[in-house]
Amino acid sequence: MSKGKKEIEEKRKAVIIGETFTRLLNPISNEIPELLLPLCGIPIIEYIIDSLASCAINEIIICAKYHRDKLEKYIKKYHKSLHYILYISEDFNSVGDCLRKVNSEKIISSDFILIRGLTITNIDLEKLSITLNEMVISYFLFLFFRILKDKN
Repeated sequence: MSKGKKEIEEKRKAVIIGETFTRLLNPISNEIPELLLPLCGIPIIEYIIDSLASCAINEIIICAKYHRDKLEKYIKKYHKSLHYILYISEDFNSVGDCLRKVNSEKIISSDFILIRGLTITNIDLEKLSITLNEMVISYFLFLFFRILKDKN
């Protein structure tokens, strides 16, 4: 690929909604961000980052309500080369609030992947990418996947 083509190539982006916006995981989520809760001893965010990396996502936007310091510390420690943007606000009460914030920052102008923070999947996420216009029209993209109960 030529240097000029590389320069104009846009980053492939994903938005991770790092909250359930419920109290189902309390009191655990009062101390630990939902994205850092372990599943089989591995923080959930690791499964998500692996899925996103498999479809060449090179910028991740994470929206959450609490725990900025813990999320940022984790990402800086274990994913030094990951390009990410972290939006934390106690005003986030829904997926819509998060998407409005991302939209207001004008950081996404092309296709992106929207994924809920407790989603663990091995499907091809690239097929789920949507355009910003489609997001506004449909407003929500809900991904429901079955979480593995056991390794066996």
